[in-house]
Parts: sequence; structure tokens; C-alpha cells
Amino acid sequence: MIKNNNWFSLIELLVVIAIIGIIVVWASRIDFNPQIDKQNFDMFTNNVFTSIETVRNNALLGKWVGSGSIFTHPEKWVIKLSSVWTGSIQAEYQSGTNIYPLWDFRVDFVNQNTKISELKCKSIDGSSLTGSLIDIEISGKTMSFSGCSNDQKILQIKTEYKNFHKVIEVNSITWLIEKL
Repeated sequence: MIKNNNWFSLIELLVVIAIIGIIVVWASRIDFNPQIDKQNFDMFTNNVFTSIETVRNNALLGKWVGSGSIFTHPEKWVIKLSSVWTGSIQAEYQSGTNIYPLWDFRVDFVNQNTKISELKCKSIDGSSLTGSLIDIEISGKTMSFSGCSNDQKILQIKTEYKNFHKVIEVNSITWLIEKL
């Protein structure tokens, strides 16, 4: 009888299938949740950062706002920050005596894991004051923080997602916005 060596034996196939099974079981135990949480935290912090930065840039560029055929040049831009419950960001502009909300820049954090946990005003000498409602006001070429004293020129916004924390710092003297 002629023996054909071109095929795998049954034992060789079973060994390969067993090895693949062991690899699949080992790979299924890898926990990707910490990586997913870190990515969600980065997206949340970037959302807060970008909302503030966009309104600041619009104010610096003197952007006109409106819809249809009615546009106006805002005299004052306001970013309202809240650390109450999970926090929120709202933006509005003032033209004359009228105040208009900027709905594109409203951010409510409905996920209980994401929040603005702290708003802190700091002065150059290091003294600080923590508040729960602080507005960033931009009028002309000046930026100020309502809810802070006049000598407090730095606003720190602490963002949280589960066990991740990051601070966004807004400087009213240099107009810089940084993630620390």
C-alpha cells in the first residue's frame, strides 16, 4: 500500500485547533475598559477645551453672528461655566441691550461619570477662590472672570471622568488656554 504524505494527520489538526482555542480564551480575558475610559475622558476634556477656545477665537477675530440675512457684531461674548451637578458650558453674546444664546456651544454633561468638578480662580501670587458658577467675559480686547476677584487672572477648570482628572487653565492676561 502507498502512503500519501501530502495531508495533515488528525492529531496534527487537533493540536492546531487546541492551540487556537487557547489563544482565543487568553485574548478574550484582556480588559479594554481602561483604554475606553481614557479615550472617553480625552474626548470629554477636548470638548470642554474646544468649546471655550472656539468662543474665544470668535471674539478675537471679531466674528459676526446671526442667521439668514440678519447678522450682528457682538459687543460682548460670555462663556458660562458651571460645576453644579455634572456641570455645563453655555455661551452667549450681547449686542446692544439684547443677549442671545449660542446654541452651537451649549454643552450639558448628562453622563454622571463626566463632570466639571471644580472651578478655581487664581491670582498671580497664588491665592485662589473656588466657585461653582463662573463666567468668562470677553469684551473688545479684554477678558475677565465674573465670580472671581479683580486680581484673579487665571481660571482653572477641573474635568473628571471616572478616575481620570485634568485641569484646563484659562489665562485672562495672555488669553492662553492650556491643558495641564
